[in-house]
Amino acid sequence: PGTELIVDHAHGLLRLAQGRLDEAATALRAELRMQALLAGEHAFAVAGRARLIQAQARMGDLTAARAGLADSDAHERDTAEMRLAAAVVDLADGEPEQAIDAVAPVVGGRAPAIVPASAAVEAQVLDALARERLGDQRAAEASLERALDLAEPEGTVLPFVLVAVRDVLERLPERAVASGGPPPSVAPRGVDARHGQRLIRTSSTPQRVGGQVAPTDAEALALGGDHSAQSRLRPWVVDAE
Repeated sequence: PGTELIVDHAHGLLRLAQGRLDEAATALRAELRMQALLAGEHAFAVAGRARLIQAQARMGDLTAARAGLADSDAHERDTAEMRLAAAVVDLADGEPEQAIDAVAPVVGGRAPAIVPASAAVEAQVLDALARERLGDQRAAEASLERALDLAEPEGTVLPFVLVAVRDVLERLPERAVASGGPPPSVAPRGVDARHGQRLIRTSSTPQRVGGQVAPTDAEALALGGDHSAQSRLRPWVVDAE
């Protein structure tokens, strides 16, 4: 069940990033059923519930999403995963100020996280979107620049495709990109092509969480089938032209 749980989690992330929300919710519910078969709580248990809450919020089912948050205990609500989920719910509910408050401890590195580096990027992206909704363009751009800086070393892509930040990215000043990346016309959906080269990498080093290998962005992408570099990215790439 532990291995199946990880596969369901990665599958849910893949579908969530593709915007196939019903399929994402189905996979994430399957993950929770696998959790129920385990003797103890898996390291991904909270993360799975948090991603399901995000899927529900993005589908417009705010009642279910808020119920999921309410069912979490105080310790779980303080994790980075649940704080990110809370911010997604707040944004879907038209409460950007609350979203900023929710991610503040993640941005500050004070909230426990399964993969702290990825959580920090996602928190900055959500912070940027919330500040954009508040009309504070300068602060939104600053948050996105920090997110890009944090994402570039490991090539973290997922937060940028989970959060709709394309409009904010397109207004960022063009910055130099590292050589050896994919062509400028290829970028993750929702990520401006000028910045795509800074983010796309498929050689992420797997991280171990609670004795299990955590699915990196590259591993989640690889679930699509072909393991070549471009095919791993194909679910998210678009031709900018």
